Amino acid sequence: MKIYKPKQRIPEDESYAYITAKGGHYLFKRGELFNACVKIDEIPNLPEQEEFLELKTPKIPFELIEQTLAFFQKVYDKYGTEAMVLLTYEDKKWGLYVPLQEVSGTSVNYKNDENRRVVGSIHSHPGFGVNPSGTDELDEETFDGIHMIASSFIPLPETLSAFVVANGRRFRVKPGSIIEGLQRKELVVNEEWLKKVKKENDRPYWNEGRDRRLFDEPRPAESEVEFDKEEKEAELDDEDLCPHCGEKTEVNDEYMCRRCGYSMLEV
Repeated sequence: MKIYKPKQRIPEDESYAYITAKGGHYLFKRGELFNACVKIDEIPNLPEQEEFLELKTPKIPFELIEQTLAFFQKVYDKYGTEAMVLLTYEDKKWGLYVPLQEVSGTSVNYKNDENRRVVGSIHSHPGFGVNPSGTDELDEETFDGIHMIASSFIPLPETLSAFVVANGRRFRVKPGSIIEGLQRKELVVNEEWLKKVKKENDRPYWNEGRDRRLFDEPRPAESEVEFDKEEKEAELDDEDLCPHCGEKTEVNDEYMCRRCGYSMLEV
């Protein structure tokens, strides 16, 4: 059955026809008393069509990703913030363009000050993971192209995420499918080093004396140490018996036994 466009003439001998328009699909019916056009969910008997995405360009060179991550690290070292690099594709070659930008710990506001033709973006998420924020998705909704997020300054598949946006639709793709040579390299370890390591037989960490007390009395949390220290300082005299060496001794400014160095605050 033929499908018509809006306002296209439908022959008189056709009692019904389908129309595809901006708002969707419509069924036109010609009757004895009237003609009618009603909206329908789909046109029957048409083949199914799935969304798809295929990259028509060469993969992005790995060197460009390394340059980008080096830039992100310098920005983070200096400002402790995110940063942005834009992707270009001119004369069938990938390139990078760094725009003017104002950065913070959670956002980047940039301006294409050179009016370059950009086809995507890469921005950093230091410490935030590789998933896009709601702001990222809104910014890229009308920006058709390739968009990547880096959560680390080391180029690894798990520290990068990649998306392709087309007409507001986001496709998540594997970074290795668009970046040349991105893979986790197997670490090579000197076997001679491993021969020098031997697992010790399981045994208690402590034997006697002070080491035993470390297990008998769990060490307080850091905040409690400071509070406990204030109480101990109020209780200690200039001279006291050292519980470690048993001698009467003076303590220094850090409340340590001058004879054996034992901390009097741990009594």
